[in-house]
Amino acid sequence: MREYLERVRGDCVRYDPVLRRFVEAGKLKDALAVFPLEEIRRALGTFRFWKTPELRLRAWERAVGWLEKERRFAPREHGECWASPRQRELFLQLFREPRVRERFYLTGGTCLAVFYLGHRRSEDLSLFAAREADFRENARLFRALTGGTAEVESEHYCRYSAGGVRVDFVWDALSLPEEFASLEVESGLTVKLDTPFNIAVNKLCAVVSRGEPKDVVDLAFLLKVGAVGPPSLARLFAGAAEREAALDDPLYVSALLEELAERADRALEEVRSLLVREVAAAEMREALLRLSSAASALHHISLPPPEPGTPGGDLHL
Repeated sequence: MREYLERVRGDCVRYDPVLRRFVEAGKLKDALAVFPLEEIRRALGTFRFWKTPELRLRAWERAVGWLEKERRFAPREHGECWASPRQRELFLQLFREPRVRERFYLTGGTCLAVFYLGHRRSEDLSLFAAREADFRENARLFRALTGGTAEVESEHYCRYSAGGVRVDFVWDALSLPEEFASLEVESGLTVKLDTPFNIAVNKLCAVVSRGEPKDVVDLAFLLKVGAVGPPSLARLFAGAAEREAALDDPLYVSALLEELAERADRALEEVRSLLVREVAAAEMREALLRLSSAASALHHISLPPPEPGTPGGDLHL
């Protein structure tokens, strides 16, 4: 299929009918595996002449629009979001070490704030391993690089405190992104970064399990700016459910998010001193309620059919 499409790309007579069949089958994910997003966007304008149902076209155009918006979140450094010069210096010092640069990627609130959203200051550094390793073998290296005090040193988790900066080294297979982003942070030094979507999955897990104000604000910002759009919400919940058991109950999650939305002003007040970009409590509330509605919808989709002999179980539609 791919070889054929490469040969006929640009030939609308042969190329577009194949893409049209994907659209008519409603398989956006399958189409994205074969066609570049910009090709899908271009071709959608021609399908009205193929008598493709208007509702299907509008749904695809909305989905493609959101995906285009998500993909605009390429990383760049927001220097004002480093909590201190020492934090940035330590970040560079760690990633200048080849063994760290090759094996780890930056994630968490600092990655989100400094390299994507530019919305708040973040005080720690979370380095997750790209492949499994026994950190006890690297503990001496970690101590030397951070110049800090070891708080925890175990097989898959190490924590150090260095000049007011908390540094975590973590191995978590479930948190691995499908792909990494990368950015040259100084001449000749390119680092691996987590993606906004994967950070959003972890933030949703953190919000459901801990509900800390910083995580609530981060998740609301991700939704508010469109880093995670409506077409990706089901995938967001599915990814989070693999990492956090509480996500197995969408109705519980929906109620929890609704409760957090009602307390959005309180969460915002607790992190206001860290904010670089202003956001209104009403905007946060709207974003969290939208996520709550999506969780509720997933609950109804996942409900099993009633058993025969139970109320509604003997109905035939």
